[in-house]
Amino acid sequence: DTLFAVDAVINDIVYYGALDLEDGSITVQQQSSPPGGCPMLYTWDGSGYMLENTILTHSQGKISPEPADDFYPLKFGVAEQTGFYPIEIREYEKETTFLDQVELIVVDHPRDSKAGISNRGDVFVTEQTIGPLSAVDRWGRNLMPYIGKLDEIWMDVDYPGSMILTYPNPNFDRGKGYPSERAFALGGTPPDPGPKKLVTVETTGGWGDNLFAEIEDVDGNWHYLGGIPPREFRTENSRWHFDPSQAQLGETFRVRITWKTTYKADLQALYVGNDGDYTEYRLSPYSAVHSSAGKIPAELISTDADVVTIAPGEKVALKFAVPESAPPDGFTRKFFLKSHGYYKTLKSTDLIPDRYALGDNYPNPFNPSTTIQLSIPTAGPISLTVFNLLGQEVRTLYDGPIEAGNHEVVWNGDNEAGKPIASGVYFYRLRADGFEQSKKMILLK
Repeated sequence: DTLFAVDAVINDIVYYGALDLEDGSITVQQQSSPPGGCPMLYTWDGSGYMLENTILTHSQGKISPEPADDFYPLKFGVAEQTGFYPIEIREYEKETTFLDQVELIVVDHPRDSKAGISNRGDVFVTEQTIGPLSAVDRWGRNLMPYIGKLDEIWMDVDYPGSMILTYPNPNFDRGKGYPSERAFALGGTPPDPGPKKLVTVETTGGWGDNLFAEIEDVDGNWHYLGGIPPREFRTENSRWHFDPSQAQLGETFRVRITWKTTYKADLQALYVGNDGDYTEYRLSPYSAVHSSAGKIPAELISTDADVVTIAPGEKVALKFAVPESAPPDGFTRKFFLKSHGYYKTLKSTDLIPDRYALGDNYPNPFNPSTTIQLSIPTAGPISLTVFNLLGQEVRTLYDGPIEAGNHEVVWNGDNEAGKPIASGVYFYRLRADGFEQSKKMILLK
């Protein structure tokens, strides 16, 4: 066999494919990466629904998640459809989402300004961008060449760490010697192939609050500004909002940013608000339709004991009434989504399938490892084995009793001796209680 691997990235979705030559014919196999964990947000673009990002990501990796607010800036916006803004919240993973409140926040602001939202839900529009005076990591190394200005020279680290940045206080009145009352926000600019977003920050990998910030007052005390949960795709957002009433700052002040896994950013700037030159609308759903339960009139309106449950494979379609007033001349419209709730990952015993099934391995093609999904309706012995094109057994991945439920088995592309095997076409076979099924996978190095 002759194999040709192809891949592409479209709208932040990775597509994998392979050209597989068999018996003189060519077939094209293409598989898109499934969405990651957390419920997925889709927005209407005028002709269909577009994947935006994950929401309620504070629940990620937690055994007993608690309900919390999540504020997300829409990257693609949302198009109007007969007087409404339509969105959908979908659940793909083996988890259940418990959704209490959803609110669409609409901000009309001047075109020459940037609208953002903090991790606490504070909306602001920036009128001034200020770079740091200095930036050092926890070992005292100078970071200014990487994050001092917007220049495509990225700070990119793949280990836990922190940095301290010094900024001039935009609220400090040199003549009077005390700060004014303008609020400001802190953010970073991540890699982005499109137009630069001045109020953005990105972190990759890890679980829970990957990134958090603190600010130092004039007495040397550090104040926690909040943490940033991960997203499936990079976002544009001013993450940390500081109110001058929180603490007294001097003519300059320091900010400490700590990351638990990896961190990548360009400009790490301060953004100053423009004192209200914008109009903000907070819209509750006009209608809500559950894919299984039908219309759900009130559960998403307010944060109370009633929640909407979204099980695997289900979705909720929401419509928000478009504000009566259009943006004035010289203004543009920005959208943010507030959601309140959490999701919980299901254990294998939480979902008992009604039949045996052997799922497609993912990724496929793969290198070096791939995951195979099994559906087992009753407890008992099974075997999962890998073979080559000659029918020779390469590796027994599982052979023994197993509980009923949905399971995942990871193969690292090795044989029974633990040694890596060559690239090629392989087959994996599930046998259980009279059931037998085989599927093909491709190892490419």
